[in-house]
Amino acid sequence: MNGLNRFELIGPIVTKPVSAVRGSYTFTNITIRTERTGKDKQVITSDIPISLFGDHTGKISQGYSIYIIGRLDSREYNGRVYVDIKPIDWWLTGTPSKPVDAKTKQPTTKESTKTEQEPETQSGSDEDIPF
Repeated sequence: MNGLNRFELIGPIVTKPVSAVRGSYTFTNITIRTERTGKDKQVITSDIPISLFGDHTGKISQGYSIYIIGRLDSREYNGRVYVDIKPIDWWLTGTPSKPVDAKTKQPTTKESTKTEQEPETQSGSDEDIPF
């Protein structure tokens, strides 16, 4: 991979991942929050939208930290230059933190982030096992 257009990105996923199928491709859209220090030592926060392609994105959820490598491509269309972020590989890092609201940048409550797709936790003891 050419070093000039390569990128590495690490940060928490701050939005609920949204998966969709377009044609024969499955992709998941997420937003990652990154922070860097500016000239005057102030913290600059950026929310970066990313599309991950493939069926292997099922374990991604809001609150996880993710490490992505990829490439940046630019193209011109109707006199404007567009930069495309193309992830090549990614890894979930660490354990999930409290989800952060993308607009307020404050931790969200568990009730507001619960989705219908989340499995219910079951409690029980070893005696409930049928063998």
